[in-house]
Amino acid sequence: MANDLKLVAISPSLMVPLGLTMLVCAITYALPPTAFIGAILVTGVLGGAILTHLRLLEFGSLAEIACVLLGIFAWAGLWLTDFRVRALMPLRTEKRGAEG
Repeated sequence: MANDLKLVAISPSLMVPLGLTMLVCAITYALPPTAFIGAILVTGVLGGAILTHLRLLEFGSLAEIACVLLGIFAWAGLWLTDFRVRALMPLRTEKRGAEG
């Protein structure tokens, strides 16, 4: 793993802080009162992973697709379990016709 980090110009000494950051994001997402903020944080972490793959010209790689799917599943899970998120992101809206 340290060699992979060197390949993308990230110091191996950042392995523990990166791991702890990801753990905090996952725990924040797992707790219902903070799940919305956790989803935002998880999206940021996954976005950073996707950007790293793009820097390596690995567009469409299995790892990159996995990151995209994890992000979609994180928000879909939150959307399905929290009515407040559904209110913010409705799948459809009511059309109001002009009367008169």
